[in-house]
Amino acid sequence: MKIYDPGGPFRLRPPRRPAPLTCDVCGMEIGPDELAHLIDGFAVCPDCFFDFCFDYFSGSMMCGRDILDIRGVPEYYGRYV
Repeated sequence: MKIYDPGGPFRLRPPRRPAPLTCDVCGMEIGPDELAHLIDGFAVCPDCFFDFCFDYFSGSMMCGRDILDIRGVPEYYGRYV
């Protein structure tokens, strides 16, 4: 009769490492002490931040004239006052 079976259900296993955090844009690993941005559930590293923001907000880009029209600023002889 065996008292201890090394391959049995009570064998020692190494502790599990948490899955590394990666940037959702470039795939670079983000360390636990490094800064990152979390934007609508996307993890973004500082190197990809400006490109991500440009792509993310590009649908709301418009000319300054259109923004002034939306705000209701009057136009006076072709120039806004």
